[in-house]
Amino acid sequence: MLHPILSFIGKLLLATLWQIVTVMGVFLFFGTILYLLACASRKIHVNRFGNGADTYITAWIGTPVHELGHALFSLIFGHRIHDISLYSPGDDGCLGYVQYSYNHKNPWCLLGTFFSSIGPILLGSLVIYFMVKLMLPNGQEILHLMSYIHADFSSFDGFLNLVGSIVVLVPPTLKELWLALNIGGWKVWLFLYLSVCISAHMALSPADFKCSIPGVVLIIVVALLINFVCLILGIDPSQPTMAIGQFIGITAGLFTLSTILSAIYCIASLAIGLVFSIFR
Repeated sequence: MLHPILSFIGKLLLATLWQIVTVMGVFLFFGTILYLLACASRKIHVNRFGNGADTYITAWIGTPVHELGHALFSLIFGHRIHDISLYSPGDDGCLGYVQYSYNHKNPWCLLGTFFSSIGPILLGSLVIYFMVKLMLPNGQEILHLMSYIHADFSSFDGFLNLVGSIVVLVPPTLKELWLALNIGGWKVWLFLYLSVCISAHMALSPADFKCSIPGVVLIIVVALLINFVCLILGIDPSQPTMAIGQFIGITAGLFTLSTILSAIYCIASLAIGLVFSIFR
């Protein structure tokens, strides 16, 4: 009897581990990349232009969107917001904050710690989505490119296809952005500035990752329970994961666009900084 039990437990743990790594890995991957790009951009600004350059060039728009991302999902999941500052740069490097508390015994509130922590990249990507749609002459073409990403987590090949589709998406997106600059007017330049400000401050801080731990633990427990029921009923545990594949695919597309814009800002900051240093 021991062998079937161990086999069942092995399938349960492997299915849950795969789901957590793939689904949550998308958020972790883009959150980390955006954080590294933001750190690189700020370091360039400090070295080339001084301590306050990045704060007053992009943060006055990017920080409020970042903090509103935290606050919005805190409210949705029943957290109590005690204090909020959308933009208050200080000597300690803090640009804004949201102070909240929640009922640690309420599963809904616990789940909200995960979404509140990743709120800046969710809200920031959504704002950029509407800006693309409303401000770019070829916005529909860019958004259509985003729709090509589909997350199939039923197998390792499906996950590799997701990664491959994200990589393949970069060149045509850059081409469409370049085309927008050539055929568009002031709206395109305004879009570039606003989107760069938002994407440069979408990054999740180490504190954000730490605050998400209760929600992550709850998601793991729920995934274990769902997979347990599926295996008992003879249902493939990958079926529930495939149900959210389309949502993850669209989200990954928006994250990709935000990451591209953040990378453009980082490279442009480096180039302008080098020119500034030469003339100085």
